Amino acid sequence: MPAPIERSIREDNLRFMQNRDVFSEDYYKFMYELTTANTYKHRSSDYKELCRESVNLAIQFLFNTYFHVRRRQRCVMADWVDAIEAVITVCPTASEWLVNYLSSDGLRYLKPYLLESSSRDVRQNFSQLLEKTLSSHIKHSGSSEINAVNGIVTHLVEMLVRDVPDNVKFSSQYFWSLLMFAQMGPPQCKQLFKLGTFEACFQFLTGVPLLEAAEEGDKNKQKQWTASQTREFGDLHALLAYLILSCDTKPFMSHNTVDERVPSTSTFPSTDLEKMPTQVSTLLYGPLASLYISETISACREMNSSLSLIIEMLAQVSFCCKSFSILVLEELMKQYNSVSSSELKNLSTLLVELLCISDPLQNDRLKFVIEGTKDLGVDGLLDLVQNNQNSDSCRAYQAVKCLVTASSKCSAVKDHLILEPTKWQWAVNWLKSKMSESSYWSPSTDSVLSNEDSSTRTFQRTTSAQVTLDEANAILAEFESDKDTAMDTNNDTDESQMKVDEKDWDLDSIDP
Repeated sequence: MPAPIERSIREDNLRFMQNRDVFSEDYYKFMYELTTANTYKHRSSDYKELCRESVNLAIQFLFNTYFHVRRRQRCVMADWVDAIEAVITVCPTASEWLVNYLSSDGLRYLKPYLLESSSRDVRQNFSQLLEKTLSSHIKHSGSSEINAVNGIVTHLVEMLVRDVPDNVKFSSQYFWSLLMFAQMGPPQCKQLFKLGTFEACFQFLTGVPLLEAAEEGDKNKQKQWTASQTREFGDLHALLAYLILSCDTKPFMSHNTVDERVPSTSTFPSTDLEKMPTQVSTLLYGPLASLYISETISACREMNSSLSLIIEMLAQVSFCCKSFSILVLEELMKQYNSVSSSELKNLSTLLVELLCISDPLQNDRLKFVIEGTKDLGVDGLLDLVQNNQNSDSCRAYQAVKCLVTASSKCSAVKDHLILEPTKWQWAVNWLKSKMSESSYWSPSTDSVLSNEDSSTRTFQRTTSAQVTLDEANAILAEFESDKDTAMDTNNDTDESQMKVDEKDWDLDSIDP
């Protein structure tokens, strides 16, 4: 055999043996035990240096070896991240080293492991490691206003313009990382504002520059992203919502009130609020407000994890602010009238929270939502029941359920329904008739049937629907009781007026 060929075969065999030994379970276990061995030597005089070397070894192995393994295991990656967290949580020296490393040589790993990797597990574990690193360092130092942390966050924000648009389908963990940094506290929100994160996120979402004069056509331009792409933007919407919640909205309220915040809001106490930056007020109270509200409410229909945060933001900004309340309710009711009935569940949740806001604008909200408006061609919830009773019974049912849920949470909703007794009784009787149409029904079918998630427009008899009917009947019973009480105490009411009242409750007068 010629010497060059023999040498080539020998090198290939050596390379194969090396890869076999490196990419093996035994080697992974050995490296893990070696890395975690120093965590138990608390009494050693070299404990800080040992922890630093342990973190260095773990990072190099994770970034340069295990993230490249084809058959990597999710639990193994999670164990490595937990091991690193255990060290940097108790050792400020190791934590400082890791932050400095990620802000210098480690910056080259952000793009491939946070955005470009096709493995969701790799992106998720890397983002968790990044979050734990930043939170641990802030815990030890008490501040994120240092060059290392600022360098990492600045690089992340710059990636939003430079790299994220080309990797939209893998961007969920990227936005999660920014959201977690914001949730570390008000100082971190303020830091993100300084770095231009808010306006960069809005421009990425809509394609419209926030601080430039918005032309009229911008609000009606084609959407920046498709429906499949926007499914990755749940944490992006949550980030914008959280940053808005960190701001003081009181200077922009149209009505005076004792409370500075919605009473149920607990994310940010009034004492922790920052003065609202110009970019936030420009968005919420400027010409682009309707565009942002439309994007946000559309996103609410498809998300679950960050829904409560977005609802809290919309409720907070709507509190005692007439202009914003009108825009939110107009867009919300337009979508409630037009989108598929299978997408109404989250919109109903949002609607209930808005109706339950106790402020000087509550009656106006109740009137708009329950009765609708002819000027915009938008039906109220009671009219939706009648207009969709045959063509889309799922939508009609969800309108009834929304009112029942809101009435159980807020007496003001129930009081407003008293002003429309005929329509409400008709809606309840319609639901009762739909429930009685089915001669056979078993609670076990609820696992596969849901009027909120069904892709069909046909109402299905379920346990939830029965509960809704029972609560609606209870509300009707209260109406009857209140009516009887009023008739007993008002003996001066003439007989003709009483006949008029009875006619108002006559269901035969309603065209089904």
